[in-house]
Amino acid sequence: MTAKPQTRDHRVYTRLDPEINQALAAAPAAELVPADAPASLRLHAWVLYGYRQWRSQRDEAAKFAAYAEIAAEEGREELLDAYLEQAVDAGIL
Repeated sequence: MTAKPQTRDHRVYTRLDPEINQALAAAPAAELVPADAPASLRLHAWVLYGYRQWRSQRDEAAKFAAYAEIAAEEGREELLDAYLEQAVDAGIL
C-alpha cells in the first residue's frame, strides 16, 4: 500500500472593502475566471495575477539594469578609444 502524498492547502484571507469587492466582480472581465466562479477562486486568481505581474516587472527591471550596464560599458569603450586616438595623435603612444 502506497502512502498518499501529503499536500498543504494555503488559504488567502482578506477583509472585504469596496476595492476588494470591485476586484472580485472584475475577475471575469479580466478573463481570470469564468463568470460563475466563486469568490474564493476569484481571489485566488487575483493573487496569482499579482504575483505574475510582480515577477514580470522584476525580470524587466533586471533586464533594463543589464542593458544600462552594457550601454555604460560601451560608452566607456568609446571614451577610451577617443583618449587613445588623442594620445596617438599627440605622439604619446
